[in-house]
Amino acid sequence: MGRRRMCAVAPPTGWRRQQHARPRPTAWDGGAGASGGNCSGPDENLWVGFWDAVGNNGEFRRINGKTGTVVDSVSVPLWNGGGKDYGPYGGAVDGDGNLWAIGLWENLVRIDAQTLDVQRWSMPEGAEPYGIAIDAQGRPWTVGWSGMITRFDPATAQFETVATSDGRRMRGLQVDRDGTVWIVEIGRASCR
Repeated sequence: MGRRRMCAVAPPTGWRRQQHARPRPTAWDGGAGASGGNCSGPDENLWVGFWDAVGNNGEFRRINGKTGTVVDSVSVPLWNGGGKDYGPYGGAVDGDGNLWAIGLWENLVRIDAQTLDVQRWSMPEGAEPYGIAIDAQGRPWTVGWSGMITRFDPATAQFETVATSDGRRMRGLQVDRDGTVWIVEIGRASCR
């Protein structure tokens, strides 16, 4: 396995340094040559997200994984519609290289890898998303502070509440190759 180049990513010059202006969601795409279950390819890119609190925009950058140069920039206006002072919070990339990102307590956003078009959906009432992962069918799963576990079907643009955890706070999740969803709760070990 080769060595990865390390690079620091900072908000653009001129941004006010506020609590959530720094990069929060990060997700590697598989690269143009990824296939057959191989998670890496010759052209891996890293997506990162920021919050421009002054302009209230979610700002996303796709960065070349080898050189650290910015490949694409996408701005999502009116990011923080709920007024909770949080920007983009979690991110995951699907099998087509599209970035899915959540805002703590509000949005689910998809940035198309080819066109950079943005789609946005409001999370179900009470979802309070904190972590996001994508399953093998390309469906985003989220967990959150409320303990609600949701799955979004891009084909129907519908959310499904899969389960709730009696108000226990969920921090993150991953979906393994067998489709098992692994979730981490505050103060507890992983569960599934």
